[in-house]
Amino acid sequence: MPEGETETRMWLYGIARNVLRNAHRTLARRSAAVEKLKEDFTAAAYEVEPPHGEVWEAIATLPAEDAELLRLVYWDGLNSHEAAQIVGINASTARSRLSKARATIRTVLEQANAPAGERHV
Repeated sequence: MPEGETETRMWLYGIARNVLRNAHRTLARRSAAVEKLKEDFTAAAYEVEPPHGEVWEAIATLPAEDAELLRLVYWDGLNSHEAAQIVGINASTARSRLSKARATIRTVLEQANAPAGERHV
C-alpha cells in the first residue's frame, strides 16, 4: 500500500475502478449466458410437437392439476416425486393422481377407438 494520503487514495480509486470493470464484465458474461440459455430453451420447446387429436382431447378431459402433473412426468421427463415437488403436493398424492390420470386417458382413448355401436357415453 502506498505511503502518502494522496497516493493511497489514488491506489484505492484504481482498485475500485478495477473491481467495477470486473463486475461489469461478469454481468455481461452472465447476461450473454442467460440469453443463450433462453434461445436454447425456446428452440428446444418448439422441437417437440404437442399431442394431437385423440390424445390431446383425452388430456383435456383431466383436471388442470392432473394434466400438469402428467405433462411434467411424461413430456418433461421428471420423476413423480420431482413433479410433486414442483406442483406442491405430496409424492404419494402425485403417484395416485398419475395413476388415475392414466386410467382416465386410457378409458377416453378406448371409447374414442371403439366401434360406434360399442361407445359408452
